[in-house]
Amino acid sequence: MRSRRRVWRKTFVWLGLAGLLIFLYVHYGLFPGRLKDTLLQKIEAKTQHKVLFDKALLVPFEGFTLYNFKVFKSNGSLLFSARKFAVNVKIIPFIQENKIVISNLHLDWPIYHHAPSPRPVAAPDPPPRKSKLSGQTLLPAIPAIKKWDWSIIEEGPDSLLPENVYLEQIEIANGLVTARGETFQAINIRLGFQKPPHLTFKGSVILGENIYAQVALRGSWDLEKAEYDFNLRADFNRVPPWLADYQKNNFLILKEGDWVLDVILKSIGEEKCRFHARADLRDARFGLRQMEILGRLLVDTEGVFHFPQKHFDHYKGRLELLDVAVLGASEQIEELNKLKGLLRFEPDRIIIDSIEGLYKDAAFKLSGRLDSFSQLLVNLKIHMDSRMEKILALLPAQRKKFLSSWLVEGACHAVTTLTGSLKKPAELRMEHELVIENALIASLDKKIRLERVHGALMVNDSGLAIRNGRFFTSGQDYTVQARLPKKTGETAHLELASKDLRLTTDAVIGENRINIEKAQARYRGIHARFNGTLTDFEKPWIDLHGEARADAGKLEDAFQKEAPFLKNFGLRGALEGRFLLKGFTQNLPEADLKLDLRSRDFILHQKIHLTDFEMQIRMKDKILNIPYFHAKPYGGTFGGNAVFDLTKPKTAFETRLRGNQLDLARLLRDLEVKTKDLSGKAIFQISLKGILQDQASFKGEGAFDVSEGSLWKTDLFKAMGRLPLVRVEGLDNVTFRSMSATFRILDKRVWTDDLSLFSETVDLSLKGSAGFDKSLDLLMDIQYSNSVLLGAEDTGGIAPLVVREASNFISQYRVAGTLTQPTYNKA
Repeated sequence: MRSRRRVWRKTFVWLGLAGLLIFLYVHYGLFPGRLKDTLLQKIEAKTQHKVLFDKALLVPFEGFTLYNFKVFKSNGSLLFSARKFAVNVKIIPFIQENKIVISNLHLDWPIYHHAPSPRPVAAPDPPPRKSKLSGQTLLPAIPAIKKWDWSIIEEGPDSLLPENVYLEQIEIANGLVTARGETFQAINIRLGFQKPPHLTFKGSVILGENIYAQVALRGSWDLEKAEYDFNLRADFNRVPPWLADYQKNNFLILKEGDWVLDVILKSIGEEKCRFHARADLRDARFGLRQMEILGRLLVDTEGVFHFPQKHFDHYKGRLELLDVAVLGASEQIEELNKLKGLLRFEPDRIIIDSIEGLYKDAAFKLSGRLDSFSQLLVNLKIHMDSRMEKILALLPAQRKKFLSSWLVEGACHAVTTLTGSLKKPAELRMEHELVIENALIASLDKKIRLERVHGALMVNDSGLAIRNGRFFTSGQDYTVQARLPKKTGETAHLELASKDLRLTTDAVIGENRINIEKAQARYRGIHARFNGTLTDFEKPWIDLHGEARADAGKLEDAFQKEAPFLKNFGLRGALEGRFLLKGFTQNLPEADLKLDLRSRDFILHQKIHLTDFEMQIRMKDKILNIPYFHAKPYGGTFGGNAVFDLTKPKTAFETRLRGNQLDLARLLRDLEVKTKDLSGKAIFQISLKGILQDQASFKGEGAFDVSEGSLWKTDLFKAMGRLPLVRVEGLDNVTFRSMSATFRILDKRVWTDDLSLFSETVDLSLKGSAGFDKSLDLLMDIQYSNSVLLGAEDTGGIAPLVVREASNFISQYRVAGTLTQPTYNKA
């Protein structure tokens, strides 16, 4: 029992002594007191750097460890510090081969400060020579290709250590490095070195004193074969100063934003590297010359880099826009929004597959390419499917003012093509095409209204072209083709057609003026060739002069709505002559028209031939004035004047007609009047006024005279030849040779008080009226002619007395019936 107690007592004593020794060892380390000071002095003398540590320990599984290890420069500034500096050495290689193999070098919370002396200012280098492939990074070209020398690192870190010292692994935990004003903190890296020289690493780093990035990296590197495979992932929340400074001369500069970057690097032999990088940029802001690009972008690129020649053998990539805005693209395009789409890029080329966005609430699509980063050659197409009102909202303020008095709405499709070099804006070619579908164009004063508007408008350096245009107005469909030059003084061309109209013209456009040249127009049977001017584009005024030819037979049907009275005239024949037209295009019916026409054979009422017909027409404010017309029909002359008021639905008129020496036989033959041997020379004049659509309103007066003719043959007067004791010859068959009358027109009838018919034996005097419906109501007085009375005087005896007495007893007759079937009754 006592022996057992002594054993326990001795065990506790030894344990206590061991614990005390361990405590003292842990507290003071391997170099207590002056031994530590002596060691530090020797290190400082040999390295020219002051070294401090709290204690040194030999710890299982960690090896030789220094705590709170610090290294100072000769000027006293801190160069390096670590909370723990541990070196673990393998024992067996040291015993067997006298090699010091460091199995692990561990740094806990290492801090390294590097502030190099400022570099001396040197003369600027000459401009770097560009690489042969345009668009590559501007790095100095290597005069001759030389083999990359890997021999200096084939031994790995062993080449930097004493001959019998080898390193297998380095561990850094929570390290901190400051160099050139940049801070690398929370460094956690494990480096492994294997034989043959093969490096593996894995770790992470936080960048910036005020953290702006986190970097994770891993990979391997065969130093002997120069084969490596690196992977890096970095998460940035802003653009660091060093990156901003590096981009100063770049074509595209990243100014703001946060992004995630993934990079894979793989070696290809000793001189080339294959890379694959992906970046997700959020809330980014890029600068591109005067433009700014804002939003989120995804970048994915891969290629091969040649180290000795310092350029990319090839590369390709894609840039995806998720929600991007562009500010200050040009003076005309201030802002683009909601950009989404894909760009593909390769050496010296950017291809835009499709980008969609908004420009002032108008949606558009962009496609095309950019070639040669040095020349910036572009070939772009911009598509816009929108409404006319949105497209017109994009116009400059000056053009909007021109359209302020118009209503424009409807669907449209716009395509803009841009070709040329962005470095030579003067040589850029821009072409616009606007396809209009079912649009409405109307003036706010309601005088012009174009419906169902379709067509394509082309705008380029040459000017404006309208192709396959169609529209509906005033009850008709129209087609239009046009070419309008961009420069003043050049010739424009217009073609306009409908069922009634066909117009072609050349024109020279000036400042608020158009000179019309070689114009031709066909309108409802009228064909015109003319020149002239159009001035004041806001309220257009035309001044035209030229020659016109009209088919009178077509005018009746062509103008049956505008001038229904033409139907009453039965016009036929070709009219030609010169004309002048002045007035506002918005109100042509009120324009000033002067027209002088002539025709070799003009037909009135479809049967009356007017030879050598001439007519003057003047029209202004819807008043049609015919101050003069003249012809030579049927061996005589015919003429007159007329005025028609077209301001109201019912046409008021006033006319004067006159004829001289007209051959009645020829006239009646053309009129197809079935009479026998009716002939004579007619003279007449008439003035008439009223409403064309209302015969009851007709009022007028005139005179009529026929001579040298055969007007009426009758045997009604036989009894007048059988007088008591006297016989008057020539009354068995009487032929009236002349007539004269004055008349009035009123209440749809022609009234006369002095209609006289003359023959060799009988004279007739009539008064009364004839209706427009051919009805007759006349009182006829009969008397012997002067020839009969003179013959009786020459006969002598009782003949004069008998004839005079017989004349007093001749009865009056009432003439009724119609012109074709008259009736005679004693009054």
